[in-house]
Amino acid sequence: MKGISRNTVRRARDGSLEDLSRRPHHSPTKTEHTLEELIVKESQTTGFRYRRLSSYLQKKYSIEISEDTIKA
Repeated sequence: MKGISRNTVRRARDGSLEDLSRRPHHSPTKTEHTLEELIVKESQTTGFRYRRLSSYLQKKYSIEISEDTIKA
């Protein structure tokens, strides 16, 4: 078979031509779930957007979290 890579032939033989997940196995800098819930709760309660919410969380809870993290 010309024009087909060995890797493609092997994957076809093994029955696995589907693309593999590109999701990382480990995300060491991921924001904790409880912190995410707090941010969402305070955002809904106060109506603040990311910039104001960042300074609000710093003053109320002493949590230093960047605006970009909240925005994402």
